[in-house]
Amino acid sequence: MPEPVMPDPVTPAPQRALSDAAGDELPEPVLPELVRLYLRNIALGFLLALVFTGLLLALDVAHLRHLTLETTGGWLAIVMLVAFNTIVFAGVQFAIAVMRMAEPGDPPRRGSRAPVTGHEPVAVPVPARPRGRVAP
Repeated sequence: MPEPVMPDPVTPAPQRALSDAAGDELPEPVLPELVRLYLRNIALGFLLALVFTGLLLALDVAHLRHLTLETTGGWLAIVMLVAFNTIVFAGVQFAIAVMRMAEPGDPPRRGSRAPVTGHEPVAVPVPARPRGRVAP
């Protein structure tokens, strides 16, 4: 009778795939590429917001450092600055990333038409009634 083979304690055991009740393997959850792009841009926007808010406080723009550090609710102002700047910077980063996804060979849809020439301005008379006395 052959001797059972013992697994090597140093070598990790192979990871088992997720399976449902029937024993079929489930695919690993994968985020769509656009969602990953969006999450990456949110993280970049958050970092930019931290840097921007840090610079605002470090340079004491409009005495923000004094206002936030010397008052009791100053921490809330810092949190709001970071949160709202994150929304702005993440949105801008995502917009830039999406616009850069265009194919480089795509022709412009508009703007390549020939300019319209031959139009001349025409004077249009507009009757005007006096409203009353004119101040001297």
